Amino acid sequence: VVLINNYAPEIDVLKLYDSELFNDAALTVQEYQELEEEDIVKLLEDKIQTIMLKLDYFEKHNPFEKSLQRTEGRIRAHIRNEQQLKVHIESLQRKIDDQKKEEQRREDTQKSQEFIESDHKFIELKNENKRLRDSLSRSNKEQARITLENEK
Repeated sequence: VVLINNYAPEIDVLKLYDSELFNDAALTVQEYQELEEEDIVKLLEDKIQTIMLKLDYFEKHNPFEKSLQRTEGRIRAHIRNEQQLKVHIESLQRKIDDQKKEEQRREDTQKSQEFIESDHKFIELKNENKRLRDSLSRSNKEQARITLENEK
């Protein structure tokens, strides 16, 4: 007990005795207290090794642990897929937005072109109207001159 307290003062010897560490032993607390230091260290080493083997076996053969690991793996895969889908959705949304902008630009360009063409037609019609008015005015003057000549 003194040896255990010297090496690991945080270990409560009575709790240690009541624990699984000493459950399979046939010695009493008094017999443990009478053991030599080397025997206690050897006994503790054997018990710690036994516990480590049990823990290792439990970790390797625990179906819940494996199930938990598989579930965690599926969750991580699901999160990765979800993130990839979000990136893909954002990419598609950018493409849609770009296409809408391009379509709007084309519509604006087409409207601008139509306006320019209608403006050209208007100018042509205006020039044609002026030309026809000038021609009518010349024709009227010519007719008035001819009428004056005929009257004379």
